[in-house]
Amino acid sequence: MEAGSAAGAAAGPLPPYFDYATPASWRQMDFISDLHLCAAMPRTVDALARHLRQTSADAVFILGDLFEVWVGDDARGLPFESACVDMLADAASRRQVAFMVGNRDFLLGPAMLRACGLMGLPDPTVLTAWGQRLLLSHGDALCLADKPYQAFRREVRSAEWQTTFLARPLDERLAIAATMRQASDERWRFDGAADADIDTGEAVRWMHGLGTAELVHGHGWDEIERLSGLPRAEIEGTARSYARAKATMAVYGMGLTQHRAGVQTVRMLASLLLMRGNIGRPGAGICPVRGHSNVQGQRAVYV
Repeated sequence: MEAGSAAGAAAGPLPPYFDYATPASWRQMDFISDLHLCAAMPRTVDALARHLRQTSADAVFILGDLFEVWVGDDARGLPFESACVDMLADAASRRQVAFMVGNRDFLLGPAMLRACGLMGLPDPTVLTAWGQRLLLSHGDALCLADKPYQAFRREVRSAEWQTTFLARPLDERLAIAATMRQASDERWRFDGAADADIDTGEAVRWMHGLGTAELVHGHGWDEIERLSGLPRAEIEGTARSYARAKATMAVYGMGLTQHRAGVQTVRMLASLLLMRGNIGRPGAGICPVRGHSNVQGQRAVYV
């Protein structure tokens, strides 16, 4: 990994970045972000553990907010955090696992990375793979319209603030974090405005300046709704139904496959089913429907 820099236009200099070139032998990479793991979400933790054990990827890139909160690396000895260390260390023993901090776990530092065998991934990073350059970022630094959050981000990312906060006893830091999670106004400071989204112009400026054609980052709800054409409430309702279902079968036709990202979309669907154990058991699985007649019949029965 090598440090780099690039000059920006009139808008100001581009951020310092790191170059990382993947080995030529790699054939698949997984990107994960914004899982917000905590003891109150055991199913999410279990799903991630299964995915890390079962994925065929050569590397897993975690792009921030893996944890709901991280108050310092000395917390890694606590019961929940210790179990997460074991999970990540097991994954890192099988393949490359890289970690980029987010707005919730920005205090995760070198001691935790060493304990888990993770590669620290600066934000942003330019990843070169299969002849392409990808820009990786958690994305919160690009939410420029949310000026209060950007000011708060600059404060808590400073060495002075972090040194002072980490000097507090662990129990005190845990209590502060619990209070912030319960108080919506304090929680908002860490998360930023609910309707804040990445500044498209700034993102494009980064991409042009760093010579990348793709940006991989955690998505905000505004962007998810725009790209999917579905409201947040409908997506969350479907997710709750899926989480409650004892078995799920995914049936799809040519509309899911006949475009540029068809392969990636089917892989995503298969991964979604695997995360809930919905492949290899009765009443579950993935069911592609092929051929023009079948496609028409599938639509006729409202599938």
